[in-house]
Amino acid sequence: MPLGSLPWTVERIFPLALFQVGWLLWFGAVWTIGCAIASAADSPAQPYFDFERTAPFVAWMVPCYVSQDLAVLLVPFAFRDVRDYLPLATVMLVLGIVASTCFALFPMTLGFEGGSGVWAPLAATVGAPDPGAGGYAPSLHVAYMVVIAAALAPRLGPRAAPWLWAWAAAVAASTYYVHEHHLVDIATGAVLGMAGAAVLPVASRWVSTIRPRSTSPAGDAR
Repeated sequence: MPLGSLPWTVERIFPLALFQVGWLLWFGAVWTIGCAIASAADSPAQPYFDFERTAPFVAWMVPCYVSQDLAVLLVPFAFRDVRDYLPLATVMLVLGIVASTCFALFPMTLGFEGGSGVWAPLAATVGAPDPGAGGYAPSLHVAYMVVIAAALAPRLGPRAAPWLWAWAAAVAASTYYVHEHHLVDIATGAVLGMAGAAVLPVASRWVSTIRPRSTSPAGDAR
């Protein structure tokens, strides 16, 4: 169903918003634990090339980088209802669990000479540690943009698909140029995202077995 034809009513928006709050709490807990374990490691790996250390910080790419966070927050509202969104939500949560497990098992560190990225300076202004320290490979920014683009492209039509994938590519590049991720993080994030995109049809079939959508006129109106 095209996004423009969706009814923007409280009856549709409120359940999606409530579900997304719960999803964010679950994801936040898993991600925070993974990052905390990784950041506490004594000797984190440094899997980057020497040329990456001197990569410039490109300030104008910060909005592009942050756009992924907004996409994750708002993507439920591109779906008809919670049931329609559930396959993507499930896949994204599983990707978050996989990535956070990788953070904990294979702790890494950044090596940019100009310092680390977007969140560390913001956290420092309030005297807090960088919340994403240690959460590097695979990059969830990249993985989530890939799976979101894969989920939305069929809904928004063939004209929108190239723009969605260009957006995903721009976000991937921005993670490097705002000093949040190295190339290995981006590559592994892309692989994780493609795996998630491949699993989306399976997740959709699984959801349909939980509660098949009603084919009655009343069900079609929901």
